[in-house]
Amino acid sequence: MIAGLTASALTATAAPESGKPESNVFIEWKKYQLHNSFEQQPGRLSDYLRSLYSPAIERAGGKLIGAFSNHIGPDSPSIFTLTQFNSLAIFQSSLSALANDATYQHGLAELDAGQGYPYVRMDSGLLKTFDGMPQPLLSDPNEKHAPRFFELRCYESP
Repeated sequence: MIAGLTASALTATAAPESGKPESNVFIEWKKYQLHNSFEQQPGRLSDYLRSLYSPAIERAGGKLIGAFSNHIGPDSPSIFTLTQFNSLAIFQSSLSALANDATYQHGLAELDAGQGYPYVRMDSGLLKTFDGMPQPLLSDPNEKHAPRFFELRCYESP
């Protein structure tokens, strides 16, 4: 499968200046499968990620580090997100924090109250960075640039 992705949101924090090696982090990769219909799923989901999920996950201890929309490929339209957690404990506690966050829960109810479904399906995977690159390499969030295109390739082999 080859899919063309357009970066719609990408934020980063500066790397620490100390000579100490950074520890590995965990990244949750989510894929939201959408369809083009009266439900306006791409816009609804983008608004949710920007105005509700991103601030809520930061309050819970994580950080949305990337959101990408798929324009070309067998799974289009879809939106992919990357959320960083500094440990498995923070990932686990963030789930509880989101469940107990009244603002977030109210926003989810509003998302679900719209006409039709906000997305067709959501898949999630948890990844651990490797020792050679323990932190994602992200661009400066203050850097102004035009939208960029990325290519995602998934290979399968016996």
